[in-house]
Amino acid sequence: MEKTEQQAVIHVRDRGIGIALAHQNRIFERFYRVDDFMTRSRDGTGLGLAIAKSLIEGMEGRITLRSKPGQGTMFTITLPLWKPQS
Repeated sequence: MEKTEQQAVIHVRDRGIGIALAHQNRIFERFYRVDDFMTRSRDGTGLGLAIAKSLIEGMEGRITLRSKPGQGTMFTITLPLWKPQS
């Protein structure tokens, strides 16, 4: 995690199969699942990342990803720091 005066930046990384570039623009869509034999055998509805994005954006943050097939994926979550009102 990184922190500045204005925001916190959280990186979540895996060293899994990665996400092909053709799917990266759609990966946060509701019910979107990569049609791949490596992922279809696993349970899932395609809602997890859509829900995460919605919650993060609801807190005025953002989520991005960097991924290369065969090398894994890194999600970066940026959230503004809460400052109590005086």
